[in-house]
Amino acid sequence: MATELCVLGATRIRVGDTVVGIRGKLKRRLVARLALARGARVDADTLIEAMWNDAAPRTARQSLHVHISHLREALAEASVSGLITTVDGGYTLGLPLASVDVTVFERRVEAGTIAAQHGELRAARAHLTDGLDLWDAPFDDLADNPAAVSERYRLHALHEHALDELHEVLIGLDDEQAIPRLRAVVGERPLRERPYEQLIRALTAHGDPAAATTVHLRATETFRDELGISPSRRLQEALNPATTRFSPAGPATRLGDALHHAGGCILYEAPATADLSADIAALAQRAGQAGRGFDRARVSPNDEAPLAPLLPLASITSIDAIGFGGRAREVMFEEIA
Repeated sequence: MATELCVLGATRIRVGDTVVGIRGKLKRRLVARLALARGARVDADTLIEAMWNDAAPRTARQSLHVHISHLREALAEASVSGLITTVDGGYTLGLPLASVDVTVFERRVEAGTIAAQHGELRAARAHLTDGLDLWDAPFDDLADNPAAVSERYRLHALHEHALDELHEVLIGLDDEQAIPRLRAVVGERPLRERPYEQLIRALTAHGDPAAATTVHLRATETFRDELGISPSRRLQEALNPATTRFSPAGPATRLGDALHHAGGCILYEAPATADLSADIAALAQRAGQAGRGFDRARVSPNDEAPLAPLLPLASITSIDAIGFGGRAREVMFEEIA
């Protein structure tokens, strides 16, 4: 039967459908540190540090050999052999990387991401779901070991990516799980913007703009109260899927025509080398004359800045009047429904 080493959660070994526990935190730390090396040789000093941190006894090297011997004997009784291999005065994990659950998790996330990029949404959903089903606290037994902390950070980022990818796939498939899953993630991770954006898009696509607006307001209040910032314009564009992007050939030219043909929101973008600061008043005046109910706007310096305050067009007389300062690259006009 196949042997699998699990380091997502408590360190343990799985033989077929049977879980073989590793007794003693020192032995679990020993095995977890070998798994962290991904097949590379680990010297005795590194293992001692992982097992005892800064409190290693004077007999630590001798104790290490005893722990390895006892672990081999215990695993042999469970028909597990070759887990720890002695190499050049150090040790390696005797299992292929494909038999370690964290590697399986990484490969399934990668497969799901690639499938999604190729539009194979059902395959992507299967791969990503299988990978996320494996997830638990990575290398939990190694606590604050420096090498484990770094790897844990990377794996948590990959886990967030996998969740985002799965939610995009579920939205694309119009899967009924998309909205409840995203509501749960927003509740668990209220300071991440991407799940709010995805939930707003899912609710809008599902024909519930009122709920989408409520989520947008909640996100805005949360970021303002907890982080002291405004959400990015991506969140606003998620709330206004009819957003039209318009990059003028010259300042304020053809804006009226663009507004007449736009949906409920238009993002007026200057070219990368241009600046709309001198034309803010003219743009606001043209928007007010468009006859489509556009009577408010947000002015931003670039596409990475937080969403700017919403202002009545009549108050936008100059770049200084809106208290912005610096260069202006974008103006987002919004229509009152």
